[in-house]
Amino acid sequence: MRTNDTSKHTLRLLKSLFNGEMDIADFRFEISKLSKTMVKNLFRDSFPRFNQNLRDKLTNVFVRFCYNDKNIQTNEFWKFTNYKDFWIELMNFHDNIYFRKMSLSEVVQFFEKSLLTNTRKLKLGFVEKKVIEKLDRNPNVLNKDLAEELEISEKRISNIIGSLKSRGIYLGGFVDYSQLDAFEFFGFAEIEDSTNDLKFIDKIELFPDFKLYHGLSCQELKHPYIYQVTNKKVFCNTKVLNRGLSFQDWTTVNDSKAIEENFVRESNMDEFYVPTSSKNHVLQLMKNCEKDFRRPNIKKIADENNVSIRTLFRIKSKLKDMGFIQPQIFVENEELMSLVIISSRELNEFYNKVPFVKSYEVQNIETDKKWFSFVSIFASDFTFIYSKLKNSSEIFQIVGRKSVNLVSQSNQKIYTK
Repeated sequence: MRTNDTSKHTLRLLKSLFNGEMDIADFRFEISKLSKTMVKNLFRDSFPRFNQNLRDKLTNVFVRFCYNDKNIQTNEFWKFTNYKDFWIELMNFHDNIYFRKMSLSEVVQFFEKSLLTNTRKLKLGFVEKKVIEKLDRNPNVLNKDLAEELEISEKRISNIIGSLKSRGIYLGGFVDYSQLDAFEFFGFAEIEDSTNDLKFIDKIELFPDFKLYHGLSCQELKHPYIYQVTNKKVFCNTKVLNRGLSFQDWTTVNDSKAIEENFVRESNMDEFYVPTSSKNHVLQLMKNCEKDFRRPNIKKIADENNVSIRTLFRIKSKLKDMGFIQPQIFVENEELMSLVIISSRELNEFYNKVPFVKSYEVQNIETDKKWFSFVSIFASDFTFIYSKLKNSSEIFQIVGRKSVNLVSQSNQKIYTK
């Protein structure tokens, strides 16, 4: 094999090690046939952001461990080599956490926290992580294309997506109900519906003992305990989710990455006419897309509302094209801690530092503006987050959720151009 091809092959092996595709034992076997000097140099060059001292120490650990070179003395990082995630965390730390002013003790502390305690990793396999990342980058990708990219069967892709959904990681939809003159709201008390205006209600059980109601209405609700949604944002951070990045790790990073917000196009109701008396199944379809963007329960909606399946598919396509629904990864995983944080300001520092955030700007009739943030975090971050926000926000843990479908049947039809 030529030198250039050998270098490319070695870099592929290193990449496989760093992203978790290859176990360290298999890696050691593969490089045993290659030039030790070349492998050592390519490993060292994989970490350009590290200062020289840190690179030297880690390279020494790598060479001693992978080549059993007893002539190299152990150092602070040797104790981490028995952890199979060490090499993955090493690249994770280099790419996302490290900055030049970090002391050596702070670097060691990171690995102690991420490896020795190991309290913030989800049990996700390599292929599962890849599927999550690819769906996040392109939610419209077909299972067939995913299978080709990952070189596995389409059936396995379907099984992985189904398994992830059962664990609360799924492709839902970011939905703008306001474009159909529906009012999304939160309430601190149960709401009586004497006019059949309420369409959906989620009863959210919180700890300490508290209840929050989330729903849709076709009329504005004038009540001091009802907060109407005026703006909302959804963020899923697959890198944080897959790699177990702690919120506390990010507090030392000065340069936050740019946040790509959800985009909603301006409404053009001339292109999409929805009679007031016929909103039920469109709202029901949008609500279903929020829970399962690819497979909303269209047959059930059609049967309940006397609407053709073809019409519903056409409506869904129109809603998507106009930007009223957008595919988005949602996370409601039980291995994560789910919180509701009620604050007077937007918690935008959470948007790219925790696995998942749904953030709602709300307002009641007394013009009292608040932000309701539904946040999924690693349990090990709770104490730190609570200490930072307890004096300025109300923080509750979500312990249960019950959905009530209040949509009444209608024989009216929706017409789309």
